[in-house]
Order: sequence, then structure tokens, then C-alpha cells
Amino acid sequence: MHQLVKLFIACIVSLSLFFSVGCATTNAGGSAFTSEQVMLRCVGSGALAYGVCLALKGDEKRCLAAAVGGCAVWLAYNNARDKERLAALRQRTLEQGVAQQDEWNGDDGNLRKASFTPGADFPLASARESGVVCRPLKEDLSASAGTVSNNSVYCRNRDGTWVPQSSVSI
Repeated sequence: MHQLVKLFIACIVSLSLFFSVGCATTNAGGSAFTSEQVMLRCVGSGALAYGVCLALKGDEKRCLAAAVGGCAVWLAYNNARDKERLAALRQRTLEQGVAQQDEWNGDDGNLRKASFTPGADFPLASARESGVVCRPLKEDLSASAGTVSNNSVYCRNRDGTWVPQSSVSI
């Protein structure tokens, strides 16, 4: 039983690292990674998650499925049409402040599902005097390979546009 708990915790930590860091699409400065950079990060983080899972006596097939699934979902959305649809849904969610969902068939014919859920607004600490408001956003993206969730923070610029917190102009 003790080994099972260790395995579960290690897999959760590894997969959290994998999905939050390995398949990130922007760097700390808010600049977008190239597709090649994202794929290398996904592959590297997937290998790490797979290795940790196996080292803790995980089932080989389940470890591999977990390691590959996140990148497969990201790749499903890595085309202009899906990116535009996601950007529009994200902006609508941020502007209206209520959860939004959408479903469509991608260019590959497979079903895509996206769900964006905003959190409560808060003032950006470094820009409290300027009145910049930020909003957490939970993103759930599904494709045939599975579902990936991401939590991020967007802030409203003075011109009314919502941008990643790292891109706020004060």
C-alpha cells in the first residue's frame, strides 16, 4: 500500500511538471515559443515523467500513455484555425467573466472541446495604483488523445484588451 501511495504522488508531481512546464507555449517573458521549441519541451518533459513513473514501478503502458497524451493534445490544437478559435473563446470568456465552452471538428476531422472558466478579478499588486485588473483562467482542452488543463492569469490593459499577466503594460 505504501508503494502505491508513493507511485501515485510521484506520478502526479511528474505529470504536473510535464503539463505545466513541458507543454507551455510561452516563456516567462510572455513571448511565444516556436513549434519546435514546444515539441522539444514536451518530449523532454514526457521522457522525465515516463522515467519517474517507471522508476516507481508504474505500469509501462500507463506511464507511456500519460507521457505522450499531453503533447498529443497540444499538437491537435497546433494549427491556425484551432488557435484562432481558442483565442476568440478565451477573449469572450475574459470579457464576459463567465465560463464558455465550444466544440468543433478540427482539420483532422477529430472532435475538439474547449472550456474556459474565469476566476475572481484582483488588482495586479505591482500596478495597484494604475487600476490594472487581472483574472485567473482555467483552460481545459480536449482532443482524441485526452484532456489537458492549464491555469493562467490574464490582465486587462488600459486599452481594454486582455493579455497574459507577463505582458501587462503599466
